Amino acid sequence: METKDMSAREALTITKDLINGIQVPVALADQIARPLCQAVANLRAVIDAIQEAAEDEPKEGDADV
Repeated sequence: METKDMSAREALTITKDLINGIQVPVALADQIARPLCQAVANLRAVIDAIQEAAEDEPKEGDADV
């Protein structure tokens, strides 16, 4: 696997996508699929929070004078 500098948001998004790609047999849905689904939902919440925080940061030149 290639290493590169990435933001926390990028790392979380990649992790979310990797988990979303896991195929689970129906017989193991309760033991595996449901917890993975909850993990993806949690990652989405963190990614959204990071995005909202980035949007709320004051931009250069936005300071009150």
